[in-house]
Amino acid sequence: MKYFELRCTAYIKEDIPFRESFDVISKYISFAMAQDDSLGALHDRKGYKYYTFGSFYPPEKNKIYQKGSTYRFAIRSLDEKFIDILMQRLRQNINNPRFLVIEAHKKVFK
Repeated sequence: MKYFELRCTAYIKEDIPFRESFDVISKYISFAMAQDDSLGALHDRKGYKYYTFGSFYPPEKNKIYQKGSTYRFAIRSLDEKFIDILMQRLRQNINNPRFLVIEAHKKVFK
């Protein structure tokens, strides 16, 4: 079975506590999905979305991701088309006040 991973590098625009990081990333992904008709329909549909994501890496010892720093996070899915579209849309979300995706690379795993 193949799955696809989108490895993203994010520039942090304001301090983000660890306890808020999943919510912040989730909203960023949701906004990016809403910018595309097919991903928007998936986002609005009830049920499983068939993707997962993790928090920023590396973790900070004080549990606050620092403004002006870059961190990585990953999004995984079995749907390559989803990953391809999301890769473009994440980089277009430039007005987000919390962080900005400055780089995104797709990896394929078996």
